[in-house]
Amino acid sequence: MENAITLKLQLPQSDGSAKSFALRLGAMSQATPFQSVRPRKLFVLPVYAGDFAAFRLLLKRVKMINNKYRWIFGDGHLVVFGDRMAGRTPVSEYLWFLYSLDQQARLAGGRLHYIPGIGDFSALGGHWRFDHPSYAGNMGGNAAVNALYDGNNTLWHWLYSRNIVEKVGRILLIQGGILPQFGNLELSLATINQYARQFYSGTLPPATLPDWDHLFSGDYNPLTYNGFWNGEVSEGQLKDIRKKYGIDLIVTHVPNVPQESPLLKHLVNLPYNDLAEGSLEGLIIRPKHLRIYAIGLEGSRRQLR
Repeated sequence: MENAITLKLQLPQSDGSAKSFALRLGAMSQATPFQSVRPRKLFVLPVYAGDFAAFRLLLKRVKMINNKYRWIFGDGHLVVFGDRMAGRTPVSEYLWFLYSLDQQARLAGGRLHYIPGIGDFSALGGHWRFDHPSYAGNMGGNAAVNALYDGNNTLWHWLYSRNIVEKVGRILLIQGGILPQFGNLELSLATINQYARQFYSGTLPPATLPDWDHLFSGDYNPLTYNGFWNGEVSEGQLKDIRKKYGIDLIVTHVPNVPQESPLLKHLVNLPYNDLAEGSLEGLIIRPKHLRIYAIGLEGSRRQLR
């Protein structure tokens, strides 16, 4: 904490709220726990790439932040599913904003869980980490100019420390799904996260796992695997996965899921939002009784279970 540096970053868009938010570089541990106790309330939403204003507005709708972008969700937990589009440069205003909320949530007894997408990991080797954010500049008037001398490098380390799968209470959070073979290999969630980081950073030894390249790439990648929804995973296999990891519900974020599935009792998919059609929704989950609601940008709410 002694070496932390406070910065104020200008927002690239404004809707009448504050035009900047503050964060402290170096104030957070690099360690990211992969599991946490059951919170009273949980809000889940995706990164709306290209529409920071909509992302910000939905957080305000559920009273997670105020007009000054301060965390007001108390000990609640926010889950953000990252970018699923490979090859796209990260939208760093999202990441800096989430970096700031991560700090604020911890201080209030809450948590922010960022579940990276394939786009996040595919960008780890890009040059964006050394770029100076265009909005980290003069705030106007007599305010000093903020200079991030290592560009987005702090964000790179923050992103690299995230987990591809997390457990909140008895709820599992994952972009795609867990291949049944992961259970057969006796892989813990901690090990899955460790191997995923090593795989995407190119440091996973080839002999670490049988068919390790098969398990972390292609159609079976946990970031994109669709087996929970396309019928590939049976009810018996899902039961084994739930028993092994001690979970009652799995939250995923995959496109084009069926409306009916024999596994729906233990699955929920974050709505795949269509910005062009104005379809923006997140999920409010009450973990104690597994009550789940979809909430829209205009405040509409519908119960899913």
